[in-house]
Amino acid sequence: MVQHYFGHRIRDYRKARGLSQSDLAARLGKSTSTISSYETDAKSIPVDSLIPLAEAFGITIDELIYGDNFEAVSVKNLSSNEKQIVSDLIRVVQSKQITSEEEKLEILVKIAHMMGLFFKD
Repeated sequence: MVQHYFGHRIRDYRKARGLSQSDLAARLGKSTSTISSYETDAKSIPVDSLIPLAEAFGITIDELIYGDNFEAVSVKNLSSNEKQIVSDLIRVVQSKQITSEEEKLEILVKIAHMMGLFFKD
């Protein structure tokens, strides 16, 4: 029995970008038959091929593996302070509760500062 992994996504992303199997193979330094075997899940994709594949399609590895419905927030270009704010927000949302009015205000003030909503006199 053949297990289906994410080969169909490779095929779909490739076709959506107007690439042939030969085009993709050339970009990745692989043979056309290797790309075909990836797309049919006949051959497992080596971990070291995931980044080049995702880059060829202009997507993240998560999107490659999990599909277009994968939602992620990139903090790559945020400052360490902004990353902390995002982390705090995620914690609050995941806990589904904010313990105090003070904590609500503190988080809102951090967001406002990050967004540049407070101006210096």
